Amino acid sequence: MDRYRLLIDQGIRLIQIRLKSLPTAELAATLEGIASESAGADTTLLINADLPISDADYAGLHLSSRALRACKTRPAGYRWVAASCHNLDELRLAEDLGLDFAVLAPVQTTASHPGAAALGWERFEALVERVGLPVYALGGLQREDGARAADAGAQGIAGIGAFLNAAQSPG
Repeated sequence: MDRYRLLIDQGIRLIQIRLKSLPTAELAATLEGIASESAGADTTLLINADLPISDADYAGLHLSSRALRACKTRPAGYRWVAASCHNLDELRLAEDLGLDFAVLAPVQTTASHPGAAALGWERFEALVERVGLPVYALGGLQREDGARAADAGAQGIAGIGAFLNAAQSPG
């Protein structure tokens, strides 16, 4: 909750909640606390699709690439639906389903996915050029990479370290 409040205080307007390691017994209370923290903030909350959410109480849904590949239609009941993508087929599926945006990763090597091959900026740009939906760059990025991402056709950057590490730094 402290990290979530830090992001809101920074003015971050789109936040995906990933609570994959949270015990199911704590899920409802945690989501209730997050909703309470969000009250009055200009923040859109996306819930990760791998969570056992039974209804559409949140503004958005973020599909893992696995959940995306299992979809036959756009999930109903959400204002925003996004997906994690790693290749052109997944980007095209997100586009075909009418999703609002995608994150494409990893652009660079990242500690969170040590074995994943990085796309690099040239490959990222080539993939983004082939679809007609907004795509955020993800993977090994910092806030300073925003301009480079925009040059490669990205809507913006996404990440954990780029936002949380900056929020937790002194000063």
